[in-house]
Amino acid sequence: MDIAITSIILGVFGLVIAVVLNKQTDAAIRAEDERAKELIVKMDERMEKGEKETQEIIKKMDERTERTEREHRETLQYIASLQLLHD
Repeated sequence: MDIAITSIILGVFGLVIAVVLNKQTDAAIRAEDERAKELIVKMDERMEKGEKETQEIIKKMDERTERTEREHRETLQYIASLQLLHD
């Protein structure tokens, strides 16, 4: 009879341990999922910021190119007008 009681106690003890470990595992998985979600959000924010900065740089480069081309045309027109005056 002592063996039967001991077996029951050990079985209940094993069941309690299994339940506790299962809950701890679930909590750890949820915490890891939450950390992963936070990392994904941060990465998305960084990527969006990087894309905005890249677009700003491209816009500035386009503006500089347009200004340089305009100045070049104006210079060529000025040189052409000087040549007409000289002739």
